Amino acid sequence: MQRRTKIYFPELADSFLANYVAGEYDLDDEQVEELHRKYPERRHQFWKSFASLEIGYEFYVSQYSWIVPLESDITELLQKYGGFEDELPPFEEANYLSILNYKPLVFNKTSVVFFPQEKLFQTQTCARDILLQKRKDKYYDIQDFNQEIKEISLAKEGNILIVSDKSYQYLFFRDSLEKVKYENVEKYLNIFKGLVGKPTEISCPWHKLNDEQFEELCYHIICKHYKPGKEIRKMGKSRSRDGGRDIEFHTPERLGTDSRKWIVQCKLIRDGSSLTGSKINNIMDTIAQYGARGFCVMTSGVIDSGLYDKLDNIKRNYGIEIDEWSKLEIENFLDKHHELRDKYFFD
Repeated sequence: MQRRTKIYFPELADSFLANYVAGEYDLDDEQVEELHRKYPERRHQFWKSFASLEIGYEFYVSQYSWIVPLESDITELLQKYGGFEDELPPFEEANYLSILNYKPLVFNKTSVVFFPQEKLFQTQTCARDILLQKRKDKYYDIQDFNQEIKEISLAKEGNILIVSDKSYQYLFFRDSLEKVKYENVEKYLNIFKGLVGKPTEISCPWHKLNDEQFEELCYHIICKHYKPGKEIRKMGKSRSRDGGRDIEFHTPERLGTDSRKWIVQCKLIRDGSSLTGSKINNIMDTIAQYGARGFCVMTSGVIDSGLYDKLDNIKRNYGIEIDEWSKLEIENFLDKHHELRDKYFFD
């Protein structure tokens, strides 16, 4: 009977394997093909986690999603290896919405994100190949693999999505989920009113805040939304800085993804105008100076299309993670966290 070696640091072993899988194409074509026959998940940039030995069942991870057996306890898995040191965010059943040629959405009572259609297809294709390898049946009909979605759950903060079919549960994390931007909301607003049941009058009196108070509010939002733990810093008084970075934080590490450093710029707008690209300068210089892998802008105004384009170009051309919080996202967040809203906008 073959004895399995105990892995004392599965996170470290997974980090090594992630780099190996990403760089295995340095091998010649025959070696790569042989490796993929033995480990079909690696063809799709997935690997079987070393934590499978400790948790008691096989599950597969990539940089953007996990593949987990249907009967497995998601709560235990996320608490051990998902980077959630404190409490796990509550999940709610989510609705899927597709309108005409617009990107489909998933939403629950508190959050809405774009549905990761392409990433789900890639993940389910990997799951199919894993099942084919397990059954070792050359005559197994691929059509027998039922990819019909049976259940969708979304975390309260919109940072974890779980999609289930008849074979597996697929977990997608915040860095692979695209938030709905302010400019897209009008397309779905009438449907939101009927199905989501969110109030439309949730605007905040931004004139009550000064720059320092707004940055403090952003700091508390980051703590609740990203769960960075102790790895978060607010850079002194707002007027004493050059505006390059207002807040700095690190996302928690999870299997398949290392901790990432983020830079946040906070822009308080009290007159109802838009935040334009000209008001956010030298983004790449700031990112390079502080060695960040993510950039976030938070504003009490509307983000105009020019700034969205600028940020999208940085994400596309440099591989930097981008997140934007306009007044809509912030006000929706505060509508879910009345303790923060009351602290900064008391009567």
